[in-house]
Amino acid sequence: RLQSPIIGINGTLLSVTSNFSTQEVQLNCYTSRVKPSEITWTFQAPNNEFTKDSELLDKTSMTYRHYIQVNGTFTAGIQATCIYVVNQQADSIDYYLQAPSGPPMNLSVKILSSSSLSINWVPPLGVVEGYIIQYSGIDPQLINGGDTRSDILEGLTQGVTYQFNVFAYSDLPSSESNKVTVLLDTPQISYLTAEP
Repeated sequence: RLQSPIIGINGTLLSVTSNFSTQEVQLNCYTSRVKPSEITWTFQAPNNEFTKDSELLDKTSMTYRHYIQVNGTFTAGIQATCIYVVNQQADSIDYYLQAPSGPPMNLSVKILSSSSLSINWVPPLGVVEGYIIQYSGIDPQLINGGDTRSDILEGLTQGVTYQFNVFAYSDLPSSESNKVTVLLDTPQISYLTAEP
């Protein structure tokens, strides 16, 4: 078995679309010392579109980033493998894309004006990279940062009832969301409690 040139591997959620019909995930595999003659990615996610490429990050250490961007619909977790070939010898490294075990908790909303509100939550247990807010058919918004606990939404319409879904994500979104429904009326001091 050859000495592995791989120095790291990770995954990043780039975007999701309405109803999570498409998610875009980027996988990165980092190698050093020598440029592999071939890089192949395999993953347990059928019927997905993808693009891939490699780039030199550091000429001195010969550090390369090999990445693949995958579009598709994923379940809660994907096993991905980066297979590389150096001097006609192949080796590989596995990476598991994870999703949080549950949604954010204690979701609440406070109306700030006739066109804006704040939405707040408590993070779920486990590793969280960020949150996804979806409402009224608008494409979900990614909020990076697992320690984020709120967001302000603007440009809303007075007199409209909105339902907000908030998902947590690590590499992939949680399979469940927490939701709250609110009629955007005059500003209120009290928070509205999330629906179970």
